[in-house]
Amino acid sequence: FDYEGVTINADSSATLVSHPDGNVVQVSRRPDAEKKRLLELRNAGLQKIPAGRIQGPQSFPAAMLGLQEPDAWYAFVNEALPALRDKGWRVTMSGEFRFNVIEIDAIDGVARDAGDGWFDLEMGITVGERSVRLEPLLADLFRRDRRWLSGELESIADEETIELRTDQNERLRLRADRLKPVVRVLVDLFDTVGDGSLRISELDAGRLEALNNTGRWQFHGDASIRQLAQRLQAGPGLREAPVPRGLQAELRTYQHQGLSWMQFLREHNLSGVLADDMGLGKTVQTLAHVLAEKEAGRLDRPALIVLPTTLVHNWREEAQRFSPDLKVLDLNGPQRRDRFDQIGD
Repeated sequence: FDYEGVTINADSSATLVSHPDGNVVQVSRRPDAEKKRLLELRNAGLQKIPAGRIQGPQSFPAAMLGLQEPDAWYAFVNEALPALRDKGWRVTMSGEFRFNVIEIDAIDGVARDAGDGWFDLEMGITVGERSVRLEPLLADLFRRDRRWLSGELESIADEETIELRTDQNERLRLRADRLKPVVRVLVDLFDTVGDGSLRISELDAGRLEALNNTGRWQFHGDASIRQLAQRLQAGPGLREAPVPRGLQAELRTYQHQGLSWMQFLREHNLSGVLADDMGLGKTVQTLAHVLAEKEAGRLDRPALIVLPTTLVHNWREEAQRFSPDLKVLDLNGPQRRDRFDQIGD
């Protein structure tokens, strides 16, 4: 018991005690309060341990209390110990105490708009009354268990217990199914997890929304990014776009799909790549997309096509053939660049 800085063994009845400053002081004991406190320990499950059951390299006090079964310590640390702290008990643990295990139920996350087209991610878990960053704990886990980042994630059973250790020698335990969804979404980012920094492009909006299902996440910044992800997930997906009236060509099925894809990107203000083998009609698909924008009244400025000089003639020929309503200007020279500026104005 601690009487204003003077400690007295709980099994002692002494009132004269040496003070830390070297003087002998008399302590006015409060036996009723002491009995009440000892009863709190016994109600929590602690009992006097017979001397014959105590083994170790050091001597222990004769009145030491403990639990009858080793496995009972896990529940005691997670359930009884917080209650004792709330009643005013001061608890200290050595780094060697192997039952300092805390069960973790949920992962907390924060995504902050960095203002440069990226979101900074932070992950944490609540330990007692403090928040502990999860990234360094994951870096240690991934070094110890290669299954997480080596393509063997699904070989880890959902109910498997995963143990993480904090810098205060706390052992945190959580089920694998709490951690696996986060790893699935962010697996390619964990190469930098040791640096404590995870970043997602704002254009990777789908992953930002998917994170919302992996724990308790807070999103700070442009709400339109998550709204975009929600629209993409809840929307009808790729719809067949109408072929522009002025297109002088019959699109093949896959070419029509390419037009629909570009119209989908435009609708959601996304960037994209139309890639295919040579000779399969990427030029006519692009011309169809530009023509569709003009006929819809959305094309209020020139469209810039950047291509090798050797292909300029081919593009002019195909534009005149398939989309005669489009005016084509070759910018191969400073005078024509000036004309383009005038058109843009």
